[in-house]
Amino acid sequence: MGKRIITDSASHPIQPQQIDATKHLWEAFGHHETEVSAGWIVRLCQKLGSWGPFTKQQLEAFYNEGGHKNFWFNGLDSDGYIVVHGEQCQVTHEFVSKCFQTSPAVSSITQG
Repeated sequence: MGKRIITDSASHPIQPQQIDATKHLWEAFGHHETEVSAGWIVRLCQKLGSWGPFTKQQLEAFYNEGGHKNFWFNGLDSDGYIVVHGEQCQVTHEFVSKCFQTSPAVSSITQG
């Protein structure tokens, strides 16, 4: 079964702010660079207030604001955790679940 794209962010049981993306998402995807990329995507979604969709341009601009250049998905797109259609990017349920399992925000634990 393929990974499931989040099409209705508002009704998804995990919201972007429920993930602590201030820390590295250790072991979420099995590769340090992939986990760094995932953290940037979570932080962008937190800034946008939803799981997207978002554009590559939005992601690159957000990454550049952090003092970096040339965002790389580092396998998130080829492994199906992020689905890219032209310039539009969408996260999958599996992406969100892995990020949340690795680094839930403290408020999510105490509220849930």
